[in-house]
Amino acid sequence: VLGVFGGGGWLGGLEGAVTGRWVGFTINLAWLIPSLILKYPNYRSLFYEIHEDEVVMHAGVITRRVTHVPLRMITNLEIRRDPFDRLFKLGTINIQTAGSNEYTGAKESLVGLRNFKEIYDRLTSAIKRTLTCSHQKVEDPIPIDDEMLKSLLEEVKKLRYLLEHHPPNTPN
Repeated sequence: VLGVFGGGGWLGGLEGAVTGRWVGFTINLAWLIPSLILKYPNYRSLFYEIHEDEVVMHAGVITRRVTHVPLRMITNLEIRRDPFDRLFKLGTINIQTAGSNEYTGAKESLVGLRNFKEIYDRLTSAIKRTLTCSHQKVEDPIPIDDEMLKSLLEEVKKLRYLLEHHPPNTPN
C-alpha cells in the first residue's frame, strides 16, 4: 500500500515517475501512429468543385459524402492554418452559411488545400458575382388583364365550392 501512495517501491519515487512517463509515451504513440496513417487516405479522398452557383465537396474513405453549399447561402469565409498545415504548406477554408453561427462552427470546411489563397479569392469573387446578380432589377412583371383575373376568380370559386361540399377525408 505504501508503494502505491509513495515511499518507494511500485510506482513510487523516481522509478514510478519513469514508468508513468513510459506508459504515457506508449499511449500517445498508440494513438498518434494510427491517426497519422489514416490521415493520408482521408486527405486523398477530398475533392472540391467550385461552380457558378455552389461549392460541392466530396469526402470519405469508407463512407462517401457529397455536400452542396449554394454560394448565395455563404455568409463568411475563414482561412485556418494550424502548425501541421503550415509544416506541409496547406490551408483550410471554413465556410459559414446562413444557418451556422459562432457556436455551431463552420458549416463546411475545405481542408488540405495547397492553393488555399487562390481558392479563397475564387470563392470570394464567385460570391460577389452571385450577390450582384441576385440584386439586379427584375424586369417589369407580366401585365395582368381583366380576362385573366376573371379566370383566376372562377377557379378560386370552384375550389371553394369543392372544399365546402366535399371536405377531405379526415381520420377519426
